[in-house]
Amino acid sequence: MSAIDVLLGVTLGIAIADLLVILLGTGWWQLAVVVSFAMTAALLLGSGDMFAQQAAVSAALVATLVAVCFE
Repeated sequence: MSAIDVLLGVTLGIAIADLLVILLGTGWWQLAVVVSFAMTAALLLGSGDMFAQQAAVSAALVATLVAVCFE
């Protein structure tokens, strides 16, 4: 586990979630889309499993916090 993988995964997950929540809104299916898109993007970048996991977890966190806090 590298600190760079964690940092870049979190950054990617937040960026993707923020963009997709603005475009799609919030809900259970939007959460699934956000997490799937973040994991796919991370895996396509090919940096490893930790990178993809951090991207997915960060994306899910952002998507659910936006739904709870702002709606």
